[in-house]
Amino acid sequence: MKRKILTMITTGCIFLMLLTGCGKSSANWTTADGAELSDGSEAEGELEEAGTITENQIDEKAGLYQPDGSFIPWNDLNIDVETDDSRNNLNVVRANRANNYNGELVFPDNITKIGNEAFCACTSLTSTDLSNTQITSIGENVFLDCTSLTSIDLPDTLTDMGRGAFKNCVSLTSIDLPDTLISIGGGAFYDCRSLTSVDLPDTLISIGSSAFSGCISLASIDLPNTLINIDECAFYDCRSLTNINYAGTMEEWYAIEKFPNWRLDSSLETITCSDGVIY
Repeated sequence: MKRKILTMITTGCIFLMLLTGCGKSSANWTTADGAELSDGSEAEGELEEAGTITENQIDEKAGLYQPDGSFIPWNDLNIDVETDDSRNNLNVVRANRANNYNGELVFPDNITKIGNEAFCACTSLTSTDLSNTQITSIGENVFLDCTSLTSIDLPDTLTDMGRGAFKNCVSLTSIDLPDTLISIGGGAFYDCRSLTSVDLPDTLISIGSSAFSGCISLASIDLPNTLINIDECAFYDCRSLTNINYAGTMEEWYAIEKFPNWRLDSSLETITCSDGVIY
């Protein structure tokens, strides 16, 4: 009789646990694309616990390609990636700047934001590939003083470039900005003295203060007719800049809000518009 009662109690407890969800893991699970899984769902090899990124989610091509031909996988680079719950669960890179990252750094595709100053003063970093990421913004001073950086590939999700993003990247020679970019922050390319070519997209609305200041090798630049604002000293000390090709009309050019000193100490001679030449 006692055994029968014990069996009934045990069965009742198990039923209660199943009914209330007791005994299950309290972790919140999502798929790699951010979708929530209901209790009991399985997606082997594609799960991540909130706030962490597991090894099986990292693209095998992501990591550091060093000059001697060796490769360090992303998970071995001591790069912190945090889930910022206050910003819709963005996977934010917060790098350990003490690591100089000698070579080309390829980012995994689940990165959605790069925090301020993440790779500041990584003087041995020569190239970065962000093309497979989902980032919409690059934080302030992210690649500040990366003096060996010669090239960077950006994703077609980028809309905003923070202040000083590539400031003093003195070895950067050219950059293609994606067709999604809306604004370039102040000093974004400040003192990029080797920069000779910049491809600006037709989506660009604003160029921040001193954005290209000190780009002494920049001789010509094409500006889209989507521009609304060119901030102060945007092209200050661009001493080789002699020509601007503007995609709009002369009337549209004059309608752009420009600070009086936007081209101070440049060598600008002509602004070529779709219907004529200014200067």
